Amino acid sequence: MKSHFYQEENDYVRAAAVAALGKVKADGAYDLIKETLQTDSHRDVIRRNAYSALTALKDARGLPFAAKHVQYNAYDGNMHLLDIAALDYAKVMADEHHREAIAVISGALENPYFRTRIHVAKLLSDLNAKESLPQLKETLKNVRRFEVRNALEKAIQKLSQ
Repeated sequence: MKSHFYQEENDYVRAAAVAALGKVKADGAYDLIKETLQTDSHRDVIRRNAYSALTALKDARGLPFAAKHVQYNAYDGNMHLLDIAALDYAKVMADEHHREAIAVISGALENPYFRTRIHVAKLLSDLNAKESLPQLKETLKNVRRFEVRNALEKAIQKLSQ
């Protein structure tokens, strides 16, 4: 399985293979998925599909990787879509690994990209993560962009009830 993955040159074919590993719950899938979380590809398509695979497996061992990948770094060529994939994976893991998943999601409040911050506010609100209120309030103090302020204020309001 591994050799076929690395022989393939097309990032999109490799990404589809990774996603399929999770969907079919293949034996030993986690080991290859873990490797692919460290694999660079066009528009981070392989890493994004690795999070889809981890979500399908409901495997929380990817949360430490997600904590890293929610930190946008344009200088490394990272894509915003990777942030969203890692956050959505963490949301699913919150059912059984609440504290760790909320830490990953709230950690993305430091991400400078406005769409990521909006998504984080919604996720924290949806997950009723009241423990994130102090961090949401602190983040709000330094945000100028209207869309982000609005999302943070809505989340704070809902979580304060």
